[in-house]
Amino acid sequence: MCDTIVALPKATATGTVLLGKNSDRDPDEPAEVVYIPHQEHAQGEMLKCSETSIPQAGETAAVLLVKPFQIWGAEMGANEHGVTIGNETIWTREKVQREGALTGMDLLRLALERGRTAREALDVVTGLLERYPQGGQGGYRVDFYYHNSFLIADPKEAWVLECPGKYWIAEKVDGIRTISNHLSISGTGDACHPALVRHAIEAGWCKVAGDFDFKTHYRPRFHLVQWGAKGVPRMCLSTGLLKDAAGKITPETMMGVLRNHGPPGEGWRPDKHSSMHSLCIHSSGTLVPTQTTSSLVSDIGASVQTHFVTASSSPCVSLFKPVFMPAGIGDYGGKTAGTYSDDSAWWRAELLKRLVELDYPARLAAFKAERDGLEARFARQARDLVARGAARQDLRQAAHDMLAEAMEATTAWIEKVRQTPVTTPAQGRYRKFWHKWNQLDGLPVE
Repeated sequence: MCDTIVALPKATATGTVLLGKNSDRDPDEPAEVVYIPHQEHAQGEMLKCSETSIPQAGETAAVLLVKPFQIWGAEMGANEHGVTIGNETIWTREKVQREGALTGMDLLRLALERGRTAREALDVVTGLLERYPQGGQGGYRVDFYYHNSFLIADPKEAWVLECPGKYWIAEKVDGIRTISNHLSISGTGDACHPALVRHAIEAGWCKVAGDFDFKTHYRPRFHLVQWGAKGVPRMCLSTGLLKDAAGKITPETMMGVLRNHGPPGEGWRPDKHSSMHSLCIHSSGTLVPTQTTSSLVSDIGASVQTHFVTASSSPCVSLFKPVFMPAGIGDYGGKTAGTYSDDSAWWRAELLKRLVELDYPARLAAFKAERDGLEARFARQARDLVARGAARQDLRQAAHDMLAEAMEATTAWIEKVRQTPVTTPAQGRYRKFWHKWNQLDGLPVE
């Protein structure tokens, strides 16, 4: 499950659009940060997506993708024009096509490669849905099929797009907006598929056009996975946190929202309080089957965009590091594979996270102040570089230097955490759950 949040300039302290997302996936599904440069393609060239091939565009934008390591598409990302997108799993009354479809992650990447503005990216998605089915395999360890919603932003505006099958509805954002794993647009939105209402009437979901309400009539009557996902309370939580900070929202505010665990607040620990009501999700078993495997906070300036990525799971433990667009990056964080590797930024941070969770309060406290100080310094450096108009090559180098420093710090924190005695050990059931994953992933935790 996932959560995506956005604040427009009138709600931010920066005067820029700010977007954030937590990507929630299987407990041990690594994420990677990938940069793909601007490209031109031959006429008639075909593009292989996750499960189907489509005609390639003549030109594709440079893109920064935050994605599951084994998937063609992406959970979130941005392009050289400042378009930034996060997607969400949703369930609707429309049937999901299981094979030969474009996944939501495919659609997100294609929108970034082909859209120069938020509205153009929205049109890319809706145009593709007219020609190709939506669905496909979205899972890692288990089969998972779903439809998608998107929060699409650029330096000037943002849109929410919700897509049951080939049908769609869009709402322009005013101020702040959050989305999660459920339908959220009322009425007919600000734009919609021309047959959206008629289809609902023909299917018997709505009697007359005057009574139509999208989130009511396209929502499944009861869906067990949707009920378990707790998208409504998470959306209420993220919306409330942003409303409380309206007019003063910064990238650091967005990071704090993505790190929020909800109740009980002070004294929270994953072995006792892990829940799908949390924005920063810690997997603990059947009722909480996923965890936050990567996070993104984007400051979408008009000329340079600063994207703070964790390149790791559990933002409450992780460090947000800046990457600049359109400057881009080269290799970021080493090779990512399905099992532990010490030269992978994601897996090294995952080792730290799992060591911390043996005694979350004591072991997080062992390095949290250092983490917060380093993150604050990175944010200051990023702002200074953008403010003085640093050249693209300097922005690229700065991003790599900060990543290298972060990886060195992570190594030091791993040793510090190992030396911190376990005084209030995680409950046995929680330890047993993660012991299984540690063995499967080859992590030297115990």
